[in-house]
Amino acid sequence: MVNPYFVAGTLLLTAFLAYATYQSALLLRKFVPQENLLLNPAENVVKLLMVAFCLLLARISGLPAAAFGLHYDVAGVLRDGGIGLVGGLLALLAVNFLSEWAVRVWGTNIYSDLVMRLVTPRTGRASVWLAVAAAMAVAVLLEELLFRGLLLGGLSGAAGWMRWLAALPLSVLFGLLHLPQGRLGVVGAGLLSLVLSALFLLTGGLFAPFVAHYLINILQLVRAYRERVWEQPGRVTTQPLNIEAGEERLSAPTLRCSTQANADSAASLWL
Repeated sequence: MVNPYFVAGTLLLTAFLAYATYQSALLLRKFVPQENLLLNPAENVVKLLMVAFCLLLARISGLPAAAFGLHYDVAGVLRDGGIGLVGGLLALLAVNFLSEWAVRVWGTNIYSDLVMRLVTPRTGRASVWLAVAAAMAVAVLLEELLFRGLLLGGLSGAAGWMRWLAALPLSVLFGLLHLPQGRLGVVGAGLLSLVLSALFLLTGGLFAPFVAHYLINILQLVRAYRERVWEQPGRVTTQPLNIEAGEERLSAPTLRCSTQANADSAASLWL
C-alpha cells in the first residue's frame, strides 16, 4: 500500500513548483534579475532541498526503488545513457525545426525568449560554464525526479498501457510550467515531456530521460551563446553584462519590449 504521506508530499511539492513558476513569470514581467538565473545561490539551494525531498518521498512511499526508476547497475547506466544521448539529439533536432517553423507560420508573438536570454552565459569563461552546467544538472534532476519518478512512476499507480495514458496529463502540466516562454514554450515543453516519459517507460529508469533532458538544455545554451542571443532583436533586451570575479551580472538592468523576436532563438530552452 502506498504511504499517504508520500501522496500528500508529492502533490504539495508539485503545487509549490507550479505556484513558484507562476510567481516567477509575474516577476519577470516587472524587472530583469541582476544575474544569470541559473547562478542564483538561493534558488539552487532550494532546488537541492527539493531534490532531497523527492528522494525522501520515494524512500517513505512503500514502493520499491525500481518504481521510481532509481534502481541501476553498471550495464543499465551504460545502456540508458546511450539511449538518452540518441533520444535527446533526435528530440533536439525535431524541436529546433518545429519551433522555427511555428514562428514563421504564426508569428513571433507565440514565443518569448526572455528565459533563454537570462540563462545563457555571456562569456566563454570555463568557470562560468561549469557553474551553469552544474546548476542545470540540479534543475533537470529535480524535474525528472518529480515528473517521471514520483508522479509517473510512483503516484500514477498505473500499469502497462495505463501508464502511457498517465503521461498525457503530466505532460500538459509540465508544459504549463514553461508558461514564461510563451505559448510555443508550453506546447514544446509538453511534447518533449511526452518523449522523456516514453524514455522512462521504455527503459524503466530515470537515467535515459535525465540524459536526454540535460543534453537538450545544454546544447540549446551553447547554440544561444554562439548566436549571442542577448544581442538579437527580441521581446526582451538588457544592457551588457559586467563580468566580475567569475560571475555574470547585469549592469543597470532594464526591460524593453518590442514587437519582434528573433526566429533563430525560437528553439527555446525547455527547462
